[in-house]
Amino acid sequence: MEDQLADELADAERLGVEPIRAGDEGFDDMINSGTVKWAVTEEGELVFIPKHVQGTELKHPVLTNGAPVRAAGEAESPSSDRSPDTQGCHESGRRFLGSSLEDLERHLLTPEARACSLEHWEQLRDFAVGGMQSPGLSDETRLRWGRLALSAISRKERSHTPQQAIADSAYVRAYMIREFGVSNADAARDLPALCSEIMRNVGVSLEAGARLAKGWKSAPRDQMLQLRRIKNMLTPLLPLRALLEGDDPAFQETRAWLELVPRLP
Repeated sequence: MEDQLADELADAERLGVEPIRAGDEGFDDMINSGTVKWAVTEEGELVFIPKHVQGTELKHPVLTNGAPVRAAGEAESPSSDRSPDTQGCHESGRRFLGSSLEDLERHLLTPEARACSLEHWEQLRDFAVGGMQSPGLSDETRLRWGRLALSAISRKERSHTPQQAIADSAYVRAYMIREFGVSNADAARDLPALCSEIMRNVGVSLEAGARLAKGWKSAPRDQMLQLRRIKNMLTPLLPLRALLEGDDPAFQETRAWLELVPRLP
């Protein structure tokens, strides 16, 4: 496997191919030139490479230098000659590459959006997170991409527990707060509201959580899953600790729970 990865990375180096993000120089030319491969890294970054260069097919590990990914796939160029029937919700990767931010914002308001699958909303979330994390875009545009990601997350809530949905949205909201600051005028960047929402959905007292954390390795599976979901909700807040000072009750309770995070499964 290591030799195979080395060969795949060597092909990319020989052909001068490096992963790029939405908004990077050369991105538009690449997605209009043919099929692309994409991946969402473990850090949530969306990256792309062309599928073929000079007759050589580039492999998915090139996208992350062989590192694990959260999701990956292929997408056709929006200028390809595929029929409109292949551009529907079940082919969301293709659709997103051919759509502007404004197109996708309008898409949320269409009757067709209500019939889209869970996979559609997951791919839209990942695609929007890539836009949110693109440093070549203006702050306001990146914030709009972040809100689009939150809208996609809210559309797929029906297939998840409340804790799973909150963990998903907390990741996006915490990133927006870290990059663009706290704002009480922007619901996505309202840190007290985010902490309060997480605390309301923890489901157990801090004392009970501490007791469960001590013996989680021998706990029943449902308790282990409960602790894991609590950890997933809290983890996005760890980089925001410096912003959680003060006497706000939600901040005080959140700080106490964050101390417990390293002991959770």
